[in-house]
Amino acid sequence: YIDSLVDKIQEKRTKEYFKEVLSSFYMENYRSAVVMLYSCVIHDLIYKLEDLKELMNDASAEKILDEIKKGVVEENEKKKANYSAWEMELIEEMHKNKKIIELSTYNYIDLLKKERNMCAHPTLNENVTLYRPNKSTVHSLIINMLEGVFCKNYMIGVKDLFNCFIGDIEKFNDSQLDKDNIKNYILYISNQIT
Repeated sequence: YIDSLVDKIQEKRTKEYFKEVLSSFYMENYRSAVVMLYSCVIHDLIYKLEDLKELMNDASAEKILDEIKKGVVEENEKKKANYSAWEMELIEEMHKNKKIIELSTYNYIDLLKKERNMCAHPTLNENVTLYRPNKSTVHSLIINMLEGVFCKNYMIGVKDLFNCFIGDIEKFNDSQLDKDNIKNYILYISNQIT
């Protein structure tokens, strides 16, 4: 089932990164699979926001990206102990603004983050061994991220295609109304709904 979903990953960079997740999973390197899966999710969400900003002129996507970039810069300047605060801010904002992340996906990402933290940080249990997630947990996390993030059609639904197209064309300025830009826009939108 996983392999059929991998073919539906829309973002080429995510698909490339995801190969490492699968390789780790199939080699039974579950800690590595979880850590890489979380990184893939964060990058894929940023790619989706960038697409929404660039292709759809989505103001809330632009705002989220600006806030995230500002947060990263501030964290680096202040040398905060928690360098990943911007990641949770990204997830929170995308869920709050109804950008891609639905409630169930939000909860799965939170679970993934907790698993990633246990896998990536040297927390020892009572037997002085590193935490190792089990195969079914990692498998579930992979499926949930494929269905809820990577393969999710986040731009528009089929029923809204025409209205979205007309609305977007009205927003284009004269310099954007050339044949190539319109062709690229139509190709991109058609790829989003297939």
